[in-house]
Amino acid sequence: MVMVLAALAGCGKESAPTETATVAPGDRAETATPKSETASGKAAPSVSGTLELFVPCAFNPPSVKIIQAFKVKYPDIEVAKQVENVEVLAPRIGLHPARRVQVLQMTALQGRVVEPLANWRQDMICTHLIAAGLTLSALLIPVCIARAEGGPEAGATAKLVVSLPHVLGKVFGDLKAAFERSNAGVTVVGDAGLVDEVVDQVAAKESSPDLFLSIGIRELETLRKRGRLVVGSLRECAVTTVSVLVVKGNPLNLTSLNDLAKPEVKVIAIPAPKFNSAGAAFVAGMKHLGLWDKIKGKILTKPIPKYATALVEQNTGAEACVTYSSCYTFGHAKTTHLLAVMPAEGCRPIACAAVLVTGSSQQELGRRFLDFLTSDEAQGIWEKWGYQRLATKG
Repeated sequence: MVMVLAALAGCGKESAPTETATVAPGDRAETATPKSETASGKAAPSVSGTLELFVPCAFNPPSVKIIQAFKVKYPDIEVAKQVENVEVLAPRIGLHPARRVQVLQMTALQGRVVEPLANWRQDMICTHLIAAGLTLSALLIPVCIARAEGGPEAGATAKLVVSLPHVLGKVFGDLKAAFERSNAGVTVVGDAGLVDEVVDQVAAKESSPDLFLSIGIRELETLRKRGRLVVGSLRECAVTTVSVLVVKGNPLNLTSLNDLAKPEVKVIAIPAPKFNSAGAAFVAGMKHLGLWDKIKGKILTKPIPKYATALVEQNTGAEACVTYSSCYTFGHAKTTHLLAVMPAEGCRPIACAAVLVTGSSQQELGRRFLDFLTSDEAQGIWEKWGYQRLATKG
């Protein structure tokens, strides 16, 4: 039996009333529901399968403990996690209206699974879960479990787990669906999160996927040094470029990369070049243009593009930032202003890549997925989500 686990938090947004019991920030979880067999300490029912966990960004840190607590209760259930903004998660949760869902509360501190608060149709899940969102200070997170009733995953005979940064979540969703359609009995499970976190988890063997899908090759260097990548299996599968963004409305009236040297621009936030392909490409491109020495004193490095972009979106802490062009098109176009796409000269396009992870028992299936990523069908999917096709040879 395959199961799908999804988590949503209110994140401070106002929402419609719900019939569920609520918990005040300082209250203990067991006061929310009547005492039950689970809450009284009896063993949870024996279930097995796969849970796909969708976590709002703000709840990603405590979700690690929550997953650990859940695994104690349900050791036979494999958990795959995807971290995204709540606005992106909400419509995804409503994809299977025929399924019944159970809403539970879990606490990272107590490591307990409390009895279901209610049974709802899946088409009601978005409204109710967002409304029932609890604060981070309460260390509680609302989750739902949907039992699969048939569907493409039922009866799967092989499973491929892919770790990836959440920036690739949208294109991966389409790639996964296309691969499963042409490979009967195969289920592809995405384990997504912030790029630095998923890399660290795989490097430390806290996560053991079959394959790693990366926005750039530089992001894989830590895994290579730790011996976590199968030598010779790396496959470039698409290309992306780097964009420079400024505050929405462009209040400084910047018109080109040259304007980054103006005194009005005090801070330029970029993802750390040692770890991020976007940051490294930006530095190389600005050096090629002869602009690096004029702006290097303004550079503020952040661990990943998301944190750099947030400063410009909030118009606090930076006048400009650097990110992947696909992220701008499908994530930041409404909240920032595009100053420029880094020119190809001196700033090589960034190769998105996939590679097998050592210890995988699905290497043959993984190689089939790698082959698929460069197929004409897959290249069309990459292109749909703002990436460039691989250049044809010959």
